[in-house]
Formats: sequence, structure tokens, C-alpha cells
Amino acid sequence: MALSEDISQIEEAANTERAQILRQRRRLVGAHDLAVRLFYGADGQLSEAAIEWLAELGRHCFAEHPTWDLDPRAHAFNEGRRAVFLEIMHGLALDTRRLAMLSRQLKETEDE
Repeated sequence: MALSEDISQIEEAANTERAQILRQRRRLVGAHDLAVRLFYGADGQLSEAAIEWLAELGRHCFAEHPTWDLDPRAHAFNEGRRAVFLEIMHGLALDTRRLAMLSRQLKETEDE
């Protein structure tokens, strides 16, 4: 009888774990879908507003510059800014080089 109880407990634990994984997956997929709707146009390309906003955010969040500061609190704050920016970029499957290229193209188009 003890073996069947152990099996039942293992199955229950596995089902609980499976449910948690599925909830986490739905949350992540939902966040990704939201980011896509916010930043990408109907044509599947980043919108001009998204490019401008991400480029500006990158300037303020140490996308291309060191975060180091003598004050350890300031350094930690700068690292936090950068981490948030990188998480957004990761969610959009975008790197800083591509963002810089898109930003340059956008500026060239505006200058014409």
C-alpha cells in the first residue's frame, strides 16, 4: 500500500509542477505578444515611434556605454537601468547594432 501512496504523491507533485510550468509559459507568451503589438506594425516591422523610443531609451540606459561609477549605489542603479533595457531588447529579438542601423535609416529618411 505504501508504494501506491508514493506513486500517487509523485503523480500529484508532477501535475502541480506541470501546471506551474504551463502558467509561466502562458505569462511569457502573453508578454511577448504584448511587446510585439506595442512595437511592431501590421507589416511586421518595428514602427518609427518604437525605433525612436528604443534609441532614446538606449541612450539613457547605458546600451552602448559602461555603467561603472565610483559610488556603488550609482553603479548598481546604472546596471539596473541597463538590465531593463536589455530585457526589452531581448523580448523584441533586437540587438543594439540593429537598433542603431534602424535609427540611422529613420534619420536619413527624415532628412530627405
